[in-house]
Amino acid sequence: MEQYPDASVAGQHLAILAFAIGAEGERTPSEVLDWLHDLVTEPSVAAEHALDSLQVGRLDMAMCFVQANPDVLDLPDGHFLSAVFLTREGNAEEGLKVWRSADDVREVVRNALAIRLKRLLDHVPEEKQADLRTLLAAVENPPAES
Repeated sequence: MEQYPDASVAGQHLAILAFAIGAEGERTPSEVLDWLHDLVTEPSVAAEHALDSLQVGRLDMAMCFVQANPDVLDLPDGHFLSAVFLTREGNAEEGLKVWRSADDVREVVRNALAIRLKRLLDHVPEEKQADLRTLLAAVENPPAES
């Protein structure tokens, strides 16, 4: 990515454009602009949409929401999403590291994320669930404080 510093910006713009095109006919132009504004200016809005997509098995869509607002990755939800993306791409060890790097994730947040991950498992073939189940165990069971 360093070779192409504008690639992340181009990816963000592409994601925003895709959402704008996809919303045509469902909303008025004003509603689309308001929704896109919230999406790109409020990381929590993008994170919520990404998590909603994830739990129904739409990892591609979840990634688009993160691309539309990369600040999502600074949230506990972003650490979780990164961990899931890495795990599904075959890098489970790195996914666990990313999840464990999230500082002080409250129990209520961990529980909500665990529920979403369990729902994602309903959309993943059994033979590809092992690493996600390991991540689920890490989400449900924070490391003991020393």
